[in-house]
Amino acid sequence: MKKLLLSLALVLPILALPQAAAQAANTGAKAARAADQAAKAPGKVTVTPSTVLPRVAPCSGVNDFTVSGKGFKPYEMIDLTVGGLAYDSFQADAAGAYEQENEIKAVPSGYLPVKLTGNKGSKAQAEIRLGWAGCWMRSHGVLTVRGAGFAADDQIDVILDGEIVEVAESDARGRFEAKVDCPAGDPTLEVEGEKRSLTFKTVDC
Repeated sequence: MKKLLLSLALVLPILALPQAAAQAANTGAKAARAADQAAKAPGKVTVTPSTVLPRVAPCSGVNDFTVSGKGFKPYEMIDLTVGGLAYDSFQADAAGAYEQENEIKAVPSGYLPVKLTGNKGSKAQAEIRLGWAGCWMRSHGVLTVRGAGFAADDQIDVILDGEIVEVAESDARGRFEAKVDCPAGDPTLEVEGEKRSLTFKTVDC
């Protein structure tokens, strides 16, 4: 019996060595996978301002936003998309930092993903909120009303002094344009879609 116990005592440590080696290898593999996932995970990008209005050309100014951050490879080329629309590419600096100002493109309003993808595998992602906007111009008795950021393919009512005078339709990017006769006096102008509306107060006709 003593011989049997002694034999087991000698064998057990020998059996434990391969198991410990397997555990160490498994731990190393998990750490490698975690590091690989971390390298592929999106980094943080700052978007300023976090809410912008769409550009209503040609009767409004330029609506800009800036993306900035770090963590890319030195001099890495970066592709930028907002809501799936591509913007101009730009380059990180020697430390992998970047800052780029852009003019917002027309797209239906809402929260949009901002994605940065480097040509060396770096990634970053954030979110921006797009509002909606409109403007009007008067020329030779004709009132031109434009808007952007409205719902896609929406019916837009143009309302003067509470009366619908024209019905326009927004395009796939939420833009619309309508032309109506500008009545005498100072009528109140409104545009109203299914989800978005604007009141311009009085119009100088």
